[in-house]
Amino acid sequence: MYVTKYEKIYQYDLLAMDIDASRVLVASLDATSPTGEITTFYQARLGPDGRIYIAGTNNSKHLHVIYNPDCKGLDCNVEQYVIKLPAINRFTMPNFPHFRKDYPTHPCDSVSLVTGSLQQKPGFRISPNPTFGEIRIECKGKVLNDLRFQLYDMDGKAKLSIPISMNGEIAKINLEVPSGIYIYKIVGSEKVLLCDKIVILK
Repeated sequence: MYVTKYEKIYQYDLLAMDIDASRVLVASLDATSPTGEITTFYQARLGPDGRIYIAGTNNSKHLHVIYNPDCKGLDCNVEQYVIKLPAINRFTMPNFPHFRKDYPTHPCDSVSLVTGSLQQKPGFRISPNPTFGEIRIECKGKVLNDLRFQLYDMDGKAKLSIPISMNGEIAKINLEVPSGIYIYKIVGSEKVLLCDKIVILK
C-alpha cells in the first residue's frame, strides 16, 4: 500500500506482522525538477497496466509514476514528472476501475513465489472473482484430458487439488476454504495452463 503526503511517498507491506513498522520512504519530492515546476504527491490511481499514477495539487503539468508497485522499497521504482499533461491539472485524477485480468503479472508480484512463469494461456475463464465459494470454469477451444484445479495460499502451501470434469465447455467447482486471497492454477498434461489470483469471501 502507498500513502502520498505531498512531499513524501511511503510504502507499507500489508502482509507484514507489524504493518506500521513496515513503512518505507520510497520517494521525496524533487524540488529541482528539470521541468521547472514543483508538482506535489497528491491523488494516486492504479492504472490498468499495473502502474500507479500520481497527480499533484495546484497547477500540475505532469504525473508521477510508480512503475513496479508490488516491489519492496526503492525497487518499486518511483519516477517524478514523467508524463506531461496537455493542460494544467488541479487536485484531480480520473478513476478507471479495472480488475487486472488482461495483463501479465508485473515484477515482484507475490504470485511469482509460487508459479514461476505467469503468462496466462488463452482459452480459460474463471468467474466470479471474488467468489463466495463456487466458481465456473469456461474453456474455449480443445479441452485437454486430466485437467486439475489447484489452489494455494499466499505462502505457497497447497490447499486444494480438484479434477476438472468439463460438461461441454463449462465446469463448476466449490472451493471449501476460508476467506482470503489465493493463487489458483489450471494444470493439464503436466503444464500450467492458467495461473492467477482469486479472492474467496465466506
